[in-house]
Amino acid sequence: ELIYNNTMQPYSNEEVFEPVSQTLYEDFDFFLHLSQGPAVVAVYSFDSRKRDRFTDIAPLGGRYAFARVTHERNQFIDGIEPRAVAAEKFIDYNFNRFELTWEEFFRVPGTRYHSFSLRFTGGAIDQSTDDFFNFYAGGLLGMRGYSYFSIGGRFMAQYQASYKFPLLMNIDKKFLFIHLNHLFVNVYGDFGNAWDEVELPSIESYKKDVACSFGWMYFPTSCFQPGCFLMWRIPSIRLTTSILNSI
Repeated sequence: ELIYNNTMQPYSNEEVFEPVSQTLYEDFDFFLHLSQGPAVVAVYSFDSRKRDRFTDIAPLGGRYAFARVTHERNQFIDGIEPRAVAAEKFIDYNFNRFELTWEEFFRVPGTRYHSFSLRFTGGAIDQSTDDFFNFYAGGLLGMRGYSYFSIGGRFMAQYQASYKFPLLMNIDKKFLFIHLNHLFVNVYGDFGNAWDEVELPSIESYKKDVACSFGWMYFPTSCFQPGCFLMWRIPSIRLTTSILNSI
């Protein structure tokens, strides 16, 4: 797949005097091109999760794998030249990006709907780049005990163990067009890090957190939506409570 990346943000420039040409440039607003350039992407995915009505919430067996290789040729902003029409200065960053997600699902023995899973998420960039292109392991899609930009680098590895089980089944309550059916609990722990050097970091430098989230299955959709979660960041044991918009 061939794609073209173009990342922009609004920018307001104050009045600028250019001494060489003795020109005064008035205030102006425009969109700043942070990064732009083509990329070639190859993607492979595999999904053998056991199919039942709770597959999207708590799969009871099987495997999910996702791999992506991207060759990027980026022009990244390296400053702004004051002109009648402001022009960005760019520096080239050409590199290959490798990403892998692998998750195994198991049914907990002696239970009907309890699910246990192990997941690995990793990534690597083969050239030195600006932090803008880094992998980030924190945030809602990573280690929730840490902010998104707090764990970043050219290389990333994250491991997660997760235990999901139903708290309330067959609720059968309707609000407007939404039919609430099941409430699940997810208890999980993360162990991960991101770094810039080729050498692997020490085990002691890896970040750790433990979390408990609550999600529900409702119609007309049939997916797991995190409603709220508790997080413990290790070793500081800082408790954080968050409420998420589930719609």
